Amino acid sequence: MDARGAWLSTLPAPDIGSVYFRCPTLFERRIMPVNYSGRIPTPPALGNTPQLRMEAWLMRGVIREDDLNPSSYADPNDRPDSDPWGDLDRPRYHFYSPVTNSSDGLLTLSALPWAFGVADPFAASPAPDTNRINHFSYADATRDLFLALTYKQDEPVNQVKSRADAAVRLSLFAGTLKSLGHVIHLLQDTSSTACPWRGTQLRVPRLLLSIRTSPIRPMNFTNYPGDERLQPASSAGR
Repeated sequence: MDARGAWLSTLPAPDIGSVYFRCPTLFERRIMPVNYSGRIPTPPALGNTPQLRMEAWLMRGVIREDDLNPSSYADPNDRPDSDPWGDLDRPRYHFYSPVTNSSDGLLTLSALPWAFGVADPFAASPAPDTNRINHFSYADATRDLFLALTYKQDEPVNQVKSRADAAVRLSLFAGTLKSLGHVIHLLQDTSSTACPWRGTQLRVPRLLLSIRTSPIRPMNFTNYPGDERLQPASSAGR
Protein backbone atom coordinates (compact mmCIF):
# COMPACT_ATOMS: atom_id res chain seq x y z
CA MET A 1 0.00 0.00 0.00
CA ASP A 2 1.33 3.42 -0.95
CA ALA A 3 1.01 5.14 2.40
CA ARG A 4 2.67 8.32 1.27
CA GLY A 5 0.58 9.07 -1.80
CA ALA A 6 1.31 11.71 -4.41
CA TRP A 7 -0.40 14.74 -2.89
CA LEU A 8 2.64 15.92 -0.88
CA SER A 9 4.58 16.67 -4.04
CA THR A 10 2.57 19.86 -4.55
CA LEU A 11 0.41 21.17 -1.72
CA PRO A 12 -0.63 19.65 1.61
CA ALA A 13 -3.88 17.72 1.65
CA PRO A 14 -6.94 19.72 2.74
CA ASP A 15 -7.01 17.99 6.12
CA ILE A 16 -3.66 19.48 7.13
CA GLY A 17 -3.66 22.72 9.06
CA SER A 18 -3.97 23.96 12.60
CA VAL A 19 -7.04 21.82 13.35
CA TYR A 20 -5.14 19.88 15.99
CA PHE A 21 -5.00 23.07 18.09
CA ARG A 22 -8.64 23.77 18.81
CA CYS A 23 -11.30 23.64 21.49
CA PRO A 24 -14.35 21.41 21.06
CA THR A 25 -16.90 23.00 18.72
CA LEU A 26 -20.52 23.60 19.71
CA PHE A 27 -21.49 20.47 17.78
CA GLU A 28 -18.93 18.40 19.70
CA ARG A 29 -20.00 19.87 23.03
CA ARG A 30 -23.60 18.91 22.34
CA ILE A 31 -23.03 15.38 21.04
CA MET A 32 -19.88 14.06 22.73
CA PRO A 33 -20.05 12.35 26.13
CA VAL A 34 -19.75 14.95 28.85
CA ASN A 35 -16.20 14.07 29.88
CA TYR A 36 -14.99 14.56 26.28
CA SER A 37 -16.84 17.77 25.51
CA GLY A 38 -15.48 20.41 27.87
CA ARG A 39 -18.70 20.72 29.86
CA ILE A 40 -16.99 19.64 33.07
CA PRO A 41 -13.71 20.96 34.48
CA THR A 42 -10.32 19.26 34.31
CA PRO A 43 -9.86 16.76 35.82
CA PRO A 44 -11.63 14.47 34.94
CA ALA A 45 -12.55 16.12 31.62
CA LEU A 46 -10.72 14.90 28.53
CA GLY A 47 -11.60 17.51 25.94
CA ASN A 48 -11.74 21.09 27.21
CA THR A 49 -8.10 21.89 26.50
CA PRO A 50 -7.18 23.70 23.24
CA GLN A 51 -5.49 20.57 21.94
CA LEU A 52 -8.06 17.79 21.81
CA ARG A 53 -6.61 14.75 23.51
CA MET A 54 -6.23 11.36 21.89
CA GLU A 55 -9.48 10.04 23.31
CA ALA A 56 -11.41 13.04 22.03
CA TRP A 57 -10.07 12.73 18.46
CA LEU A 58 -10.95 9.04 18.41
CA MET A 59 -14.44 9.78 19.75
CA ARG A 60 -14.84 12.58 17.20
CA GLY A 61 -14.28 10.13 14.35
CA VAL A 62 -16.68 7.59 15.85
CA ILE A 63 -19.43 10.22 16.06
CA ARG A 64 -18.86 11.88 12.71
CA GLU A 65 -19.16 8.67 10.73
CA ASP A 66 -22.90 9.35 10.97
CA ASP A 67 -22.59 12.81 9.36
CA LEU A 68 -25.33 13.95 7.00
CA ASN A 69 -25.65 16.72 4.47
CA PRO A 70 -26.10 20.07 6.25
CA SER A 71 -29.71 20.41 5.03
CA SER A 72 -30.70 17.35 7.08
CA TYR A 73 -30.13 19.04 10.44
CA ALA A 74 -33.11 20.77 12.05
CA ASP A 75 -30.87 23.01 14.16
CA PRO A 76 -27.96 24.67 12.29
CA ASN A 77 -25.94 24.54 15.53
CA ASP A 78 -25.98 20.76 15.30
CA ARG A 79 -24.18 20.73 11.97
CA PRO A 80 -20.61 19.41 12.27
CA ASP A 81 -17.62 20.95 10.53
CA SER A 82 -17.83 20.72 6.76
CA ASP A 83 -15.97 17.81 5.22
CA PRO A 84 -13.06 19.34 3.23
CA TRP A 85 -13.81 16.85 0.45
CA GLY A 86 -17.54 17.60 0.39
CA ASP A 87 -20.49 16.81 2.66
CA LEU A 88 -22.54 13.68 2.07
CA ASP A 89 -24.87 11.26 3.85
CA ARG A 90 -22.33 8.85 5.28
CA PRO A 91 -24.87 6.29 6.61
CA ARG A 92 -25.63 5.32 3.00
CA TYR A 93 -22.28 3.52 3.00
CA HIS A 94 -22.80 1.48 6.18
CA PHE A 95 -24.37 -1.56 4.50
CA TYR A 96 -22.77 -4.93 3.88
CA SER A 97 -24.10 -8.43 3.36
CA PRO A 98 -21.53 -11.26 3.53
CA VAL A 99 -24.01 -13.41 1.61
CA THR A 100 -23.91 -11.26 -1.50
CA ASN A 101 -20.66 -9.37 -0.80
CA SER A 102 -22.49 -6.13 -1.48
CA SER A 103 -24.56 -3.51 0.29
CA ASP A 104 -27.69 -5.56 -0.44
CA GLY A 105 -29.84 -2.46 0.01
CA LEU A 106 -31.48 -0.01 -2.34
CA LEU A 107 -29.54 3.19 -3.07
CA THR A 108 -26.67 2.13 -0.81
CA LEU A 109 -23.05 1.15 -1.34
CA SER A 110 -20.94 -1.55 0.29
CA ALA A 111 -19.36 -0.71 3.63
CA LEU A 112 -16.16 -2.70 3.03
CA PRO A 113 -14.55 -0.53 0.31
CA TRP A 114 -15.84 2.51 2.20
CA ALA A 115 -14.18 1.46 5.46
CA PHE A 116 -10.90 0.23 4.00
CA GLY A 117 -10.53 2.91 1.32
CA VAL A 118 -9.75 0.32 -1.37
CA ALA A 119 -11.54 -0.70 -4.54
CA ASP A 120 -11.42 -4.44 -3.79
CA PRO A 121 -10.86 -5.43 -0.14
CA PHE A 122 -10.46 -9.09 -1.15
CA ALA A 123 -7.72 -8.53 -3.72
CA ALA A 124 -4.38 -10.24 -3.11
CA SER A 125 -2.70 -6.83 -2.84
CA PRO A 126 -5.42 -4.25 -2.17
CA ALA A 127 -4.48 -0.73 -3.17
CA PRO A 128 -6.05 2.56 -2.09
CA ASP A 129 -8.91 3.63 -4.32
CA THR A 130 -7.78 6.92 -5.85
CA ASN A 131 -11.41 7.76 -6.65
CA ARG A 132 -12.77 7.08 -3.17
CA ILE A 133 -15.08 9.64 -1.60
CA ASN A 134 -14.37 8.55 1.98
CA HIS A 135 -11.16 10.24 3.09
CA PHE A 136 -11.39 8.97 6.67
CA SER A 137 -10.82 5.30 5.89
CA TYR A 138 -8.28 2.76 7.13
CA ALA A 139 -6.08 3.61 4.13
CA ASP A 140 -6.13 7.26 5.17
CA ALA A 141 -5.28 6.36 8.76
CA THR A 142 -2.31 4.32 7.50
CA ARG A 143 -1.09 7.14 5.30
CA ASP A 144 -1.52 9.78 8.01
CA LEU A 145 0.33 7.72 10.62
CA PHE A 146 3.24 7.10 8.25
CA LEU A 147 3.49 10.80 7.46
CA ALA A 148 3.05 11.83 11.10
CA LEU A 149 6.26 9.91 11.80
CA THR A 150 8.23 10.93 8.72
CA TYR A 151 6.99 14.24 7.27
CA LYS A 152 9.45 17.09 6.86
CA GLN A 153 9.97 19.80 4.27
CA ASP A 154 12.89 19.79 1.89
CA GLU A 155 16.24 21.36 2.71
CA PRO A 156 17.43 23.78 3.94
CA VAL A 157 16.35 23.15 7.51
CA ASN A 158 15.54 26.18 9.64
CA GLN A 159 13.52 27.05 12.71
CA VAL A 160 10.46 28.23 10.78
CA LYS A 161 10.31 25.02 8.76
CA SER A 162 10.87 22.87 11.84
CA ARG A 163 7.94 24.46 13.66
CA ALA A 164 5.73 24.13 10.59
CA ASP A 165 6.74 20.47 10.21
CA ALA A 166 5.84 19.79 13.85
CA ALA A 167 2.40 21.37 13.33
CA VAL A 168 1.77 19.26 10.23
CA ARG A 169 2.84 16.07 12.00
CA LEU A 170 0.49 16.80 14.91
CA SER A 171 -2.33 17.43 12.46
CA LEU A 172 -1.57 14.16 10.68
CA PHE A 173 -1.53 12.29 13.98
CA ALA A 174 -4.92 13.80 14.87
CA GLY A 175 -6.15 12.73 11.42
CA THR A 176 -4.91 9.20 12.10
CA LEU A 177 -6.95 8.96 15.28
CA LYS A 178 -10.02 10.50 13.68
CA SER A 179 -9.92 8.10 10.72
CA LEU A 180 -9.53 5.16 13.11
CA GLY A 181 -12.61 6.44 14.94
CA HIS A 182 -14.58 6.29 11.69
CA VAL A 183 -13.40 2.71 11.11
CA ILE A 184 -14.27 1.72 14.69
CA HIS A 185 -17.80 3.02 14.13
CA LEU A 186 -18.16 0.77 11.07
CA LEU A 187 -16.65 -2.19 12.92
CA GLN A 188 -19.12 -1.69 15.74
CA ASP A 189 -21.98 -1.60 13.23
CA THR A 190 -21.07 -5.10 12.08
CA SER A 191 -21.69 -6.44 15.58
CA SER A 192 -25.40 -5.63 15.20
CA THR A 193 -26.91 -6.72 11.90
CA ALA A 194 -29.92 -4.46 12.45
CA CYS A 195 -27.86 -1.35 13.10
CA PRO A 196 -27.05 -0.40 9.49
CA TRP A 197 -30.66 -1.00 8.50
CA ARG A 198 -31.85 1.46 11.14
CA GLY A 199 -29.22 3.97 10.12
CA THR A 200 -30.50 4.63 6.63
CA GLN A 201 -32.57 7.66 5.75
CA LEU A 202 -33.89 6.03 2.61
CA ARG A 203 -37.61 6.12 1.90
CA VAL A 204 -38.17 2.39 1.39
CA PRO A 205 -40.04 -0.18 3.48
CA ARG A 206 -37.74 -1.13 6.35
CA LEU A 207 -39.29 -4.57 6.71
CA LEU A 208 -38.31 -5.49 3.15
CA LEU A 209 -34.75 -4.35 3.73
CA SER A 210 -34.44 -6.18 7.05
CA ILE A 211 -35.75 -9.53 5.85
CA ARG A 212 -32.31 -11.11 6.41
CA THR A 213 -31.72 -9.39 9.72
CA SER A 214 -33.57 -9.09 13.00
CA PRO A 215 -37.08 -7.58 12.75
CA ILE A 216 -37.12 -3.84 13.33
CA ARG A 217 -39.82 -1.22 13.35
CA PRO A 218 -39.64 1.57 10.75
CA MET A 219 -37.35 4.29 12.02
CA ASN A 220 -35.62 7.36 10.73
CA PHE A 221 -33.18 9.74 12.36
CA THR A 222 -36.01 11.79 13.87
CA ASN A 223 -37.43 9.04 16.07
CA TYR A 224 -34.13 7.61 17.16
CA PRO A 225 -34.47 7.08 20.93
CA GLY A 226 -32.98 10.07 22.72
CA ASP A 227 -31.87 11.88 19.56
CA GLU A 228 -34.02 14.79 18.43
CA ARG A 229 -31.28 16.60 16.50
CA LEU A 230 -32.37 15.49 13.06
CA GLN A 231 -35.49 16.04 11.03
CA PRO A 232 -37.26 13.82 8.48
CA ALA A 233 -36.09 13.93 4.91
CA SER A 234 -39.50 15.31 3.86
CA SER A 235 -38.84 18.55 5.76
CA ALA A 236 -35.12 18.78 5.07
CA GLY A 237 -35.35 20.21 1.58
CA ARG A 238 -34.46 16.91 -0.06
